[in-house]
Amino acid sequence: MKKTPIELLAPARDAATGRAAILHGADAVYIGADRFGARAAAGNSMQDIEELCRFAHLYHARVYLALNTLLGDHELEAVRSLVEESWNAGVDAIIFQDMALLQMDLPPIALHASTQMHNVEPDHIAFLESAGVSRVVLARELDLRDIGRIGRQTGVELEVFVHGALCVSYSGRCWMSLALGGRSANRGVCGQPCRLPWRLVDERGGEICRDRHLLSLKDLDRSGSLPALLDAGVTSFKIEGRLKDMAYVKNITAFYRQKLDRALEARDDLCPASHGRCAYTFMPDPAKTFHRGGTEYGLSGDRQPIWNMDTPKALGERVAVLEGMEGGLLILREKADVAPGDGLCFLDRKGRLQGLKANRCEGKKIWPSPGALTGLASVDVAGSSLYRNHDVRFRKLLDKEKSSTRKLPVAVRFKEDRDGFLLEMKDLASGCTARAYALLERVSASNPDAAVAGIRRQLEKLGDTPFVAEDIRVDTDSWLIRASELNGLRRKITADLMALRVKAFHRSFRRTPSDGFKAMKYPHGELDASFNVLNRMAGTFYEKHGAKVLSMGYENGGLHGGDCVMITLHCLRYALGACPRHHGSGSYENWRMEGKERVFTLVFDCVACRMRILLA
Repeated sequence: MKKTPIELLAPARDAATGRAAILHGADAVYIGADRFGARAAAGNSMQDIEELCRFAHLYHARVYLALNTLLGDHELEAVRSLVEESWNAGVDAIIFQDMALLQMDLPPIALHASTQMHNVEPDHIAFLESAGVSRVVLARELDLRDIGRIGRQTGVELEVFVHGALCVSYSGRCWMSLALGGRSANRGVCGQPCRLPWRLVDERGGEICRDRHLLSLKDLDRSGSLPALLDAGVTSFKIEGRLKDMAYVKNITAFYRQKLDRALEARDDLCPASHGRCAYTFMPDPAKTFHRGGTEYGLSGDRQPIWNMDTPKALGERVAVLEGMEGGLLILREKADVAPGDGLCFLDRKGRLQGLKANRCEGKKIWPSPGALTGLASVDVAGSSLYRNHDVRFRKLLDKEKSSTRKLPVAVRFKEDRDGFLLEMKDLASGCTARAYALLERVSASNPDAAVAGIRRQLEKLGDTPFVAEDIRVDTDSWLIRASELNGLRRKITADLMALRVKAFHRSFRRTPSDGFKAMKYPHGELDASFNVLNRMAGTFYEKHGAKVLSMGYENGGLHGGDCVMITLHCLRYALGACPRHHGSGSYENWRMEGKERVFTLVFDCVACRMRILLA
């Protein structure tokens, strides 16, 4: 039975992080070029991307280029050229947002529709499939029933986010950063106003709260639902974080590799999408790298607390409860495993985040860094949970260059014929076989068993290569063979086998559009600014499929009072216990969210359980 490959997809800020992700278990990585990616601060040269592709393809892992920004007319030719460069460099797919790419004359590279394309409705996804899109990155807001329904109605590959920071808005439908400072998220320069503190007032102007991070969400963590997502038809599990550091990528990738492998072991019809087995020098734990607290974000269809309005920063793992302060020291209610150098934090009684470094730890006492607790009294800290957001011992393990190994199993055979000796190495995952023949001096061994054991020892020395010998056969008479000669043969054959594996890797190709696609209608007949049309080529594409562009995207036409800058599942009425539908209290009138420079009107769609944020 042919098995369906299942992919763990990790972020790569740069080529070094991409290599680390692969060595820690990623089946694929996504990376940005030096332009046109949704993370402008995470760009890379094409030379670095090409080197990453060669490394990834050795393990039959893949590299995707994030080209998921909206494009101006003057940029289209540069984008087409970049896609061609990417194809020549070995990139396996382009993650795109702008429909102009479906109009371009591109090389046969696979296209993945970014979550910023608002991939929510089955008919929209079916349209993209008919256009030749190989994969659709689903909106984070979809629950298991939605995902299953899309999986049953389309044949396109489905990718979902399973871990990392959450956009509070439906992806691709957020213009708050553009409204506040002219920094467009759709152009890769989001200012993250959703993490800022705001003042909230009701319809009469009464203050509900102030200086709270009203739109700040917890981080996504769907590690407990991987089997259910597999059942729903998901084939790619994506970790967010192209701006995250290498320690985060190592830890989270290893954690999900172990989780996903256990889920795949229970299925006869599924297998990992790449080759190799990983071994780690640390115990993966998501709480020990950047972590705002976890949420499945409505995956089960139920409403759960998804927000963290106290702070947009990472609290980390809870390690103790504070009893109070004594002589400038923190006193714990119970002894905690805290080490000097650990970064600690807690929320004081006013809800303010207090951070410190542990200089010394002894029993239930912690000596903080000088000046860290200035102005605080014992009553301010008593009863607060103490969190560790920097584990110095864990970080040292992650900072090691070889915090993981990824090995490809091989079978090795050494045999002789009338003239010389043949060394053969077969890769058990791909079936590739490399052979090396040598005319070696034959010297009879006085101890045949020891001679054979010596040959085996030399042949199994594969430590610096990606291979590990699972089976070694030595079929010779009792000859003494110099270790240097065996080592030379082994080095040659491993280099040849690596080259064969890369050559045997099958790249993905763009799907051919369906026969009736030219006459296919786009599901929406009229497109307003929320459809993000910024260039004539994208407009022409829509018009060819029966849709009329009523207005260009906000990046071209600007925002005006009353324009909707965000739609979100995060409802402040619900979060604050004032939802008429769920709590039986409060009214259906609008609220206002006030910042230093802008005021936004909050409109509550209680039928759909969503909140709309309008520029006031």
